[in-house]
Amino acid sequence: MHSGTLTINRLLDQKRFANATQTFDINDYGVTGYEVSLALVLAKTDDTVGTGSEADAWFSDDAVARVIRLASTSTRNAGTATPYSSRITMPAWYYTREDGEQGGNSTVTLTANAYFEPDDFDGFFEWVAVTTLSEAELGSVAS
Repeated sequence: MHSGTLTINRLLDQKRFANATQTFDINDYGVTGYEVSLALVLAKTDDTVGTGSEADAWFSDDAVARVIRLASTSTRNAGTATPYSSRITMPAWYYTREDGEQGGNSTVTLTANAYFEPDDFDGFFEWVAVTTLSEAELGSVAS
């Protein structure tokens, strides 16, 4: 993987009500959902292009469900013997593919959109991080 872009959008419903002057100014907002997408720039290898590859799954007539997990682990420890780490997991379908190059090497960019998976995953996105920050320092994010 050369790089990746994670995009999280909160979808809003604008609440408009007529007032005495018959204008429909926005009075409030309601959250109607979230869109989570991940664009991965991958080196062209047998795993990413060709028969049975990730790009082959993208070309399928029917969307191919995937569970994407990005994990990173630091060489430094967060306290005792546990290293700092981050793990993002999301069930997703591929929707777009783009060929390119980076540093003279051929690449393929696969973009996937997360979906709600109630059976095996019970959600649409999970991010687990090992850090030395306290719950108070993280605020509402730690909830």
